[in-house]
Amino acid sequence: MNSADIRSRWLNFFEEGNSLKLKHTVVPSASLIADDPNLLLVNAGMVPFKPFFLGEVKPPYKRATSVQKCVRTLDIDEVGKTTRHASFFQMCGNFSFGDYFKEGAISLAWELLTKSTSDGGYGFSEGKLWVTVYEDDDEAAQIWEKQVGVPKNRIQRRGMADNFWSMGVPGPCGPCSEIYFDRGSAYGKEGGPIADEDRYLEIWNLVFMQNIRGEGGDKNAFPIVGELPAKNIDTGLGLERTAALLQGVENIYEIDTTKIILDKAMGDLDRHLSEIVTVTIAIIGAFYGALKSSSAKKEQDFENRINKLSDNFEKMRENSVSVLDSHKMGSAITALMGSMTEIKLDTLRKTDKDEILLKVELLSKSLAETREEIAHANAKDSAEDRSLQKQVERLQAQIDAILRIKS
Repeated sequence: MNSADIRSRWLNFFEEGNSLKLKHTVVPSASLIADDPNLLLVNAGMVPFKPFFLGEVKPPYKRATSVQKCVRTLDIDEVGKTTRHASFFQMCGNFSFGDYFKEGAISLAWELLTKSTSDGGYGFSEGKLWVTVYEDDDEAAQIWEKQVGVPKNRIQRRGMADNFWSMGVPGPCGPCSEIYFDRGSAYGKEGGPIADEDRYLEIWNLVFMQNIRGEGGDKNAFPIVGELPAKNIDTGLGLERTAALLQGVENIYEIDTTKIILDKAMGDLDRHLSEIVTVTIAIIGAFYGALKSSSAKKEQDFENRINKLSDNFEKMRENSVSVLDSHKMGSAITALMGSMTEIKLDTLRKTDKDEILLKVELLSKSLAETREEIAHANAKDSAEDRSLQKQVERLQAQIDAILRIKS
């Protein structure tokens, strides 16, 4: 049963379809902006009728029904924690202004809930319904048991926090009787609403509006400062909770009216995420390409430096053979050339750069030692000797430049 059908069945039943022949005037949903000094937003279906309950304004009808849009912040801490709370919802309500009272409200509620869908009702199984009453409301308990036929073990009594309703601010209030649907053992433990309100889901609250709430207190205890001019009825059935049960979904966010919004939002989210992923992949690809190009460039630069160093070693050996021989340095230079050749081969083999740089460090130390030996042996200070010294210095400078790559 879709939400529109639930709404229309409600209005039709109270307008003219109930067996008690209690016709209610259908009143359109009022603005969410409350015309009330104590409220910013309409938080219950009865708010537009508050002046009637207080006797400030004479109602133009004895009975009314509406499907009122509401924003409720009293339960804001529960939104997201449970499957049954929301900040915005529609409240189906029926109201009596000094006309029928407890017996009429209870009888009407039971009829609409349990009447077959083919006869315009909601078709709930009687055996699945539980009720609660205010702790000292013997009258309501008796009506449920003796007139409606609800077994005594499915009628539970609760205190002010659960079964004495107010708007949360000064104004009309009164004891209430709530109707719950047992969703089964898969949703929680046995024991009725007092044991588990996830398994036993509240769908309808019948408020016997007869008192006036004063300032202060909280939902567990607040001052009752007087009686209303007349005994009234204010009931509220949560359209979204009822829809969740009749549509067989797990929570109020999966019903037809909400799911279409969430599906649209998720579709938009999926599209945006897809765009983000595409752009991200492109950025990563470009970055990786640039990184790879930069890495290849660095590798090539390193290899070029090693090759140039090797060439300069070879030139030094070729250009200074006579000087090296005169100083008996040939074997030392040959050892250096062997180390240089090994480094060059490692570079061609793409050996790990850190290993190559370690060998370059050893080559640098050996070259420094050789340079000192040449300096000590250089007694003549000839042009050839000075040329050899300069070549060794250039080699050392090249090696130092290569080693700076490591740091």
